[in-house]
Amino acid sequence: MNPRLAQKVEDKKSIPACTSYECKTESIAKGPKIDYPIDYPVPNNGVDHDIEHSIKNLKDAEAALGPMKLDDKPKADAKI
Repeated sequence: MNPRLAQKVEDKKSIPACTSYECKTESIAKGPKIDYPIDYPVPNNGVDHDIEHSIKNLKDAEAALGPMKLDDKPKADAKI
């Protein structure tokens, strides 16, 4: 841990966020003020091409070989 950050943490008085009586609004649990943007919009570019190809390949394989059958229960001798 950064020594300067550790000193800042040690200097702060511990304020419990909640007690059995009430929850305080001024709590160290809130953390430091963030000085960079958050909650910015993220573009939706759709499904990744690798995922699209995997889905297509699975459909092609199931069409040729029949649907995949997965056992609901693991085998007793299977190593986890």
